[in-house]
Amino acid sequence: MRAVAEYGHTLPLKSGEPLVAEVQSGGPQQMSIHLLLRVRQEDLAAYRKGELSLEEFGQRVEFEE
Repeated sequence: MRAVAEYGHTLPLKSGEPLVAEVQSGGPQQMSIHLLLRVRQEDLAAYRKGELSLEEFGQRVEFEE
């Protein structure tokens, strides 16, 4: 999540457009974790400006298995 918070602003997102990232852990298939993270462009901007801490940013990230 830190990588999304720190580098998500480098992607050309329009206002209201979410950043969606697929995350998969390594290891054996039966033990791997697969998640989708969805973050609003506005939350990325607020983190970048220092208006949100990393913890607050993380609370706004939507997770989907």
